[in-house]
Amino acid sequence: MIVCAKRGSRRHGRMRNVRGKGAMSKIEAVLFDMDGVLIDSEPVHFQMMVETLDAHGLPTPNDAEWEEFLVGRPDRDGLTDWLLGHRIDADIGALMADKLERMTARFDELVAPCDDGQWLARELARRGVPLAVVTGARRAELDIVLKRFDLGNVFAATISADDVRTGKPEPEPFLAGAAALGVSATACAVIEDAVPGLRAAEAAGMRPFVVDRGGDPARFVTVTPFSALDSRVLTVLLELAGIGSARHERDGLDLQR
Repeated sequence: MIVCAKRGSRRHGRMRNVRGKGAMSKIEAVLFDMDGVLIDSEPVHFQMMVETLDAHGLPTPNDAEWEEFLVGRPDRDGLTDWLLGHRIDADIGALMADKLERMTARFDELVAPCDDGQWLARELARRGVPLAVVTGARRAELDIVLKRFDLGNVFAATISADDVRTGKPEPEPFLAGAAALGVSATACAVIEDAVPGLRAAEAAGMRPFVVDRGGDPARFVTVTPFSALDSRVLTVLLELAGIGSARHERDGLDLQR
């Protein structure tokens, strides 16, 4: 179960998220995942998928299978692999359409914001850092999130599962996000909460910042995640972007203490 940190959390991860020795290379943009970073939606996705499969008379994934096949990946890719693994023949398009309809109908009721992720995005945007959302969700879900949480003006570009052929952990979504912003992939930082997203960012040559929402930091292996997207993360990102005296801004940030 994902638990999104509240804005102003004082919990921190170690800085192994920021890789390299000596002076760190500058960044020109930051790419945000959506589910688990900007909104707390994973339990809702699981519930809607179970309801959809039940309605079509199909078996449903258990918790371990959900984590292995679907967390952090587009429904199209994860569901296809899970069905193939169980040798189940089903209409993927019909299942995805049904699940999307259920998800959008109950979005306001069930989906909550990740306060720290939305705060971080707004603070970066306020300081002029170009941002993009890069998500494995469908375009319709992404548009709902942008409107519901008034994030449309925060992100200069948006990439959904409908905009790419292959989803995370392949690098295509993040490469598309960098291209949409007009910056080099290696000049991008990525905010992620899932292993497939981390692997996608690494494959794209980007600098990953990972937040652990599931209480299992060891699963990321290559980075030590942060436990919240707080002022420490913002300060490092601003320093990498070369914006102002970021190191001295911490006390003036709009945080709940």
